[in-house]
Amino acid sequence: MIINTNKLVDITKATVDITDGRPYIYFLFNITDKTPRYKRENNKYVIDSKGKFVIDEGFDLFKKRTRVLKYIGQTLGRSIGRILIHYYFDNNDLRNKKIQHGTGPVFTHYRLMKIPRFIYDTVRLHHETLLVRKYLPEINKSSSKIFSDVQKMIILNSGGKIKISDIIYPYKLHARDIWLAAKAFKNEDWEWVKQNCAVSKQYKHLTIADLKSGRYSFGENFWMGKVRGKTSGQKRGKKKQFSRWFRACVLFKHNKQLEAKRSFQKKIIMLRNVYGDKNFDKQLTLFHEKKSNS
Repeated sequence: MIINTNKLVDITKATVDITDGRPYIYFLFNITDKTPRYKRENNKYVIDSKGKFVIDEGFDLFKKRTRVLKYIGQTLGRSIGRILIHYYFDNNDLRNKKIQHGTGPVFTHYRLMKIPRFIYDTVRLHHETLLVRKYLPEINKSSSKIFSDVQKMIILNSGGKIKISDIIYPYKLHARDIWLAAKAFKNEDWEWVKQNCAVSKQYKHLTIADLKSGRYSFGENFWMGKVRGKTSGQKRGKKKQFSRWFRACVLFKHNKQLEAKRSFQKKIIMLRNVYGDKNFDKQLTLFHEKKSNS
């Protein structure tokens, strides 16, 4: 990724218009005095201490390179507030359930992307997912599952024939699929959910009144339900936030995603047979045993 520093905001010189509440996608960068600068000359980028460009070389399997790009996220548009949460985040904040993730004070610049269609959170979620998978897949470990030991082994043993992009966990949703999901959520269209997502048989017979009652807490439900005698963070029977429902119902359970996941798993098995190591499983077991004992 080629980054034009003239388009970034230095966090020590940031100004903000608090009346501009437009939602946005944001990028966090760490650029220091040691970060190489480049200028463009004859359609090539050459090192120049006064150059305005810096280069992020992308994901490094062995984590030997220092990434310039640190984080990509999206927000409803509370001006600079989301950036401040990231900056003052540290590992201790993991105990605070209100802060689910962050980067800590490891960035020096940021850039906001504000365009009209971002008023729809479905669009922001879609573009954020695409950008993260392309530039920072390692920060999305919970959903992408692309950096297992098996995948690393395949990349190393393939001699460059297999790249990260070849074995990345599938994301087959189109912007229109997300728009339809948002429409179904807004209209409380339970039939759309049952037709397009993997709803368990034990729930398919439920009516809207059943779903709204608060007795059921499964992810495809539009409303909050009871969990182990307590409410799952909000009042029972209250409608979920779209992003929460989308992640549980559509992102992992849409028919397109499930089919792509099955194909992906078959592909990994095939690649493992081609580029695998007979002693790999044994070595991996010994490694984890040694790590746990230490």
